[in-house]
Amino acid sequence: MRCGSRTAGSSTPAKSESSRGARAGVSQTVSFNVRIRRLLCVVGVAGFCLAFLIGSLYETGQQKKEVAVTMRGAANSCSALLRDYLLQHERYIEQIIARLPPGNDASVARYFSENLPMLGPLDNYFVLDANGVVLQTSRGHESFVGIDFSHLEHLSSGQAISRVHQSLVSLKPVVSLQYSLGDGRRLLIEKDLNSIAPLVGHLQVRGGGIDTVVFILSASGTIVYHPDSALLASRYPLGFELKNWTEPDKYGLETYDFHGSRFIAYRQPLNPPQGWTFYAISPERALVRLVVGHLLGLAAIIALFFTLFIWFLDYLIR
Repeated sequence: MRCGSRTAGSSTPAKSESSRGARAGVSQTVSFNVRIRRLLCVVGVAGFCLAFLIGSLYETGQQKKEVAVTMRGAANSCSALLRDYLLQHERYIEQIIARLPPGNDASVARYFSENLPMLGPLDNYFVLDANGVVLQTSRGHESFVGIDFSHLEHLSSGQAISRVHQSLVSLKPVVSLQYSLGDGRRLLIEKDLNSIAPLVGHLQVRGGGIDTVVFILSASGTIVYHPDSALLASRYPLGFELKNWTEPDKYGLETYDFHGSRFIAYRQPLNPPQGWTFYAISPERALVRLVVGHLLGLAAIIALFFTLFIWFLDYLIR
């Protein structure tokens, strides 16, 4: 009986040691799993942050690119619109000049008085002799006949399409088109520019996801066209209010300050008419809101992906 008691007693320490070893093994396994899960969480968070950063940069670039393409398209459309307006009678005038018979100054003046009607309600023309003296002019401005125009800069420059200048008749902004008539004579046509406001006003700026305003400024910064009719009528020198311009980015977009707000802009010189600049602008905060709206959806997708990915790895480890 005593021997049996000693045998039973001696097995108790062995079982205790075995139990402690098993618990230690389980503890180590649990500890390893915890560390793996923690590592997966860290990797998941780091991966999410990196993916979100890359996605943010890509999304911002894509939105800016789309806005720039829209604004550039509007600028090109405006340029084509103005060129078509200024040169709308080009072929007709060239045909009249091609049929001009040889003759003296008087016959040339008479020919244009009979064959060149008013091209537009506010347009004017002048036929000049070899010395720049007016031979013939549009109806209602006969008092200009005999006046020497040779001193005018846009005439002496010899440019086919002049810079914007003040009309000799109405004192309004015009562009002069110059045509050679042979023997030193020239035909000078003033194209009224006040008529372009309704044309540009119909220009549609679509795409980019944000509202865009377009306007045109002269070389001096004065408003030539603006959707705000009050500003347009006042000829406000808006160019002096646009401050702190940045350099164009790779998309051609710039930013500037206007009365405490920041705007993004695309600007493009127009030719013709020389001296004018086209502007397409949007509030910078509108672009930020657009990008943030897209990023929220992107963040949800990335978060879902990494959550499923970590859950799958955790499942494989278990």
